[in-house]
Amino acid sequence: MDAAEQAVEGLASMSAAFLVSSSPVQSTHSLPTFISTPITPTHKRIHDLLETESESAKEQLYQDALCSAYNCETHYKSTLVGMQSTIVLQSMFCDHLSSQLAAQDEKKKKTKKGGQLVGDGLPRLLTSDKFHHRVVEHQRVAEEEEAARKACQIEREGKTELLKSWKEAEAARLVRNEARRTAYRDQVKLWEAERDQAKLERRRPAWNKPKLGKLEAPLARPTLSDPEVAAEEGQQDDSDEEDADENDGNESDGGSE
Repeated sequence: MDAAEQAVEGLASMSAAFLVSSSPVQSTHSLPTFISTPITPTHKRIHDLLETESESAKEQLYQDALCSAYNCETHYKSTLVGMQSTIVLQSMFCDHLSSQLAAQDEKKKKTKKGGQLVGDGLPRLLTSDKFHHRVVEHQRVAEEEEAARKACQIEREGKTELLKSWKEAEAARLVRNEARRTAYRDQVKLWEAERDQAKLERRRPAWNKPKLGKLEAPLARPTLSDPEVAAEEGQQDDSDEEDADENDGNESDGGSE
């Protein structure tokens, strides 16, 4: 087994297995994080041994070997810097492509069910049976979506009209209840005057204290399944109902001595 096969088998068991897989690359795939290796400065430096004059042939060989080692080190560092720079640029490019793939995936999710007949720029035979079936299916889906949209709009308008009628009926109910409360207060004032006069004359009042009685109960509010309509219409009437219920609780029994 050569080095290339060993590398492929190694990748298959790592997080970068998608690189050697036949399946398409997805936006969720990511390369392993690259950790760069620190590199010492590459400025030229000369060892003290290279500055001294050799006194024998063996010392000259040693100096030549040291100079060759310095040249090899410089070459290796230059190569390593180029490789790390390339990996950093490729990682930035892969991240950019990954973000574009993610954006395309999100766009596909938001695309309507009918989709597009021709969206990839590839040539098609417009008279073929396959493309004709696609046109028919696309038109059918578009008509169904339009019909569903219109039905939803009609239903929303009907519920809005129903809610409007309910609000008008509730407003009329509150007016009638308030009129009964006003008449009740006037009757109580007359009875209080009769009660005070009866005390002075040492007799019982000519009539009993009036009672308010049971007021008209709130009408059942129509249920709205449309959250937008319910949110817009559901808040402004609650305070009116609460105030009316409090008044009903305070005055419904009319009080008695």
